[in-house]
Amino acid sequence: MSNWLTARHRNPTGAGTPPDYDGRMNSNRNVTSILTALLLLPAGAALAAEPAPPVTRLDLYTNGVAYFEHAGTVEGNEEIMVPAAAADMDDLLQSLVLLDLDGGTVEGVRYGTEPSGSAEGPLGAGGDDNPALARLLLGARGAELEVELADGEQFSGRIVSIERVTAPDETERELLLLAAPAGLRRIALDEAASVAFTDEELQAALLDALAETAAARAETDRSLTVSFRGEGERRIRIGYVREMPVWKASYRLRLATDGTAELQGWALLDNTTDLELEDARITFTAGEPVSFITRLHEALHVERPYVDPPATRQAAAPPVQEESLSRMAAAAMAAPEADRLAAEEEAEATPSAAGGVEARASGSRAGATFRYEVAEPVTLGAHESAMIPVVQATVPAEQLSLFDPEAGSGSQPIRTVRLDNDTGLHLAAGTVTVFEQDAFTGTARLADVLPGGEPLLAFAADQSVNVRREETADPEEVVSAVIRDGVLITEVTERYTVAYELSRSGTEDGNRLVLIQQPRRSGHELHVPDGLEAERTDSSWRFPVLLGADLPEGDVEGGSSGRDGQLNCDTGADCTFEVHEERLVSRRVELSRLTEDELLFILSDTRLDAEETALLEDLLANGRARAAVERRLTALDGERDDIFSEQERIRSNMAELAETSDLYARYVSRLEEQEDRLEELAGERSELQAERAALTEQREELLGGTD
Repeated sequence: MSNWLTARHRNPTGAGTPPDYDGRMNSNRNVTSILTALLLLPAGAALAAEPAPPVTRLDLYTNGVAYFEHAGTVEGNEEIMVPAAAADMDDLLQSLVLLDLDGGTVEGVRYGTEPSGSAEGPLGAGGDDNPALARLLLGARGAELEVELADGEQFSGRIVSIERVTAPDETERELLLLAAPAGLRRIALDEAASVAFTDEELQAALLDALAETAAARAETDRSLTVSFRGEGERRIRIGYVREMPVWKASYRLRLATDGTAELQGWALLDNTTDLELEDARITFTAGEPVSFITRLHEALHVERPYVDPPATRQAAAPPVQEESLSRMAAAAMAAPEADRLAAEEEAEATPSAAGGVEARASGSRAGATFRYEVAEPVTLGAHESAMIPVVQATVPAEQLSLFDPEAGSGSQPIRTVRLDNDTGLHLAAGTVTVFEQDAFTGTARLADVLPGGEPLLAFAADQSVNVRREETADPEEVVSAVIRDGVLITEVTERYTVAYELSRSGTEDGNRLVLIQQPRRSGHELHVPDGLEAERTDSSWRFPVLLGADLPEGDVEGGSSGRDGQLNCDTGADCTFEVHEERLVSRRVELSRLTEDELLFILSDTRLDAEETALLEDLLANGRARAAVERRLTALDGERDDIFSEQERIRSNMAELAETSDLYARYVSRLEEQEDRLEELAGERSELQAERAALTEQREELLGGTD
């Protein structure tokens, strides 16, 4: 594209006219090419770009992303167009990996920029993806144009320029300047109802250019272009991470009677993209690498302050900045990178951890993840899904019944199978459909299982076994007690007892192993019957109990402990046993805060020495005496208040009587008796207050004696 055309794109007022421009278009073809160039200018992508080579590698993860890799060849200098929806551009720009393996170079990447919300096009068109009418008309300067206004008035003339004017208190307007035989005429573009070239061939050419633009836009809006430069035929790779549905795992488990099960695992792949997979290497990764999106595609603007230059001042030289040690270290580490890329061809011929890993049916660990590499290449069309087998193994399987009181299954346990994952594979989380005797038995849920793990898969209710559970809190037991610095320190044992009773109904033959699960109390120690060994999980205990026939009799309440740590119970009798959880709790309480009941409880324990016992007995007696004094003072105060109320009533009645009346004399006698009683109460109250003070002093001396 010529410099004058670029300048005209930047300056719609007409500046930048080429020196040889004579005011007229030389031909319709020139107008068409200019308009086409203007319409395609914002996209910034080369139309000659070749499509990207097919996807030859796809790594799927369970965190919503996938790694795509295109592999192919280029000849000489080529530009490769990588398809990408606008929603995937941020992921591509953040993760794009480009390799030209046989001596070529990657010159760069071009793509259409997503305009930010605050940026506008050069003529206020709202961004490059929406070329303004003014810019299109400028590309056809000199062509004859017919304009019809909204009121029906028509004008014709040759395009001279576009002017932008702003009247006071008004928005900016664009005026089309037409040259007609009668002179120049300005027409506001926002008042034009229609515009058309008078030359039908030119008008048709413009429509063709718009059609080409639409077709090109459909491609460039969903692609980025990579420039490869070099000589001869070379191998290239293009890799990137983009959003992808998580792959899902689904298993089938066929139970056998010999203590094994056939495990078959399938990976479900959903290709929701427009890309087709042709003989692609597929990898399913069990793990969740951290992944986030950064706004790289959108053009971001930062407001900067305006700073006026100083009038007269010598510019100061910028200070010398110290070089970053961390960047120096990073540069030193990156120094061999060029040698690595130059030797990539040799590395392709020699298998290595980076690029020569052969696909295999078994899995392999890769850092914090586990990978299932499909042995055979996969072909899958766009917007298609597929199921691919990734696990096929016979594994040890123990059938049992699991009783979990928190599962809400009532008194019945759940049929369960315990797998021994000796496959060496990381089994990804998924659903498990269980078959027994060639019939569907139930569906279970499988969490992620590492190699060597032993997951429990519960799949159906066991209606032949009933479990009764009863939990009680035992009385606390004081283990030790000591008094230090006026504080009583005790160690108390908290103990909980859980009793289980198992019974078997029906006529089903054979033994049945029941695994009883009990929530584990934090900080508590477990006590079980002799010979019974409990399994421990993060949150529970598990007790194995075998219900069966012809088992040896024992002395463990209806059963005997087996050699393998399980409790064996006969079929003909109910199986009962108890487990206990207890912990030692240390408590501290100030002696001054102990109540009479608490003192009595502590004194009932013999673990205190004689001196400490005597102290607590004295505190108990002191407390009782003080309580008796307080009760007597309360009674005296109540009696005094009653006398005061009675005297107020008597004096009120006396005010209405003659002093010579018999009733008046009786009231006087009553008042005299009450006054005598008040004096007695005052004396007794003084004695009680003195006694209370003495008891309080005695209490303080007792407490002080523990310091």
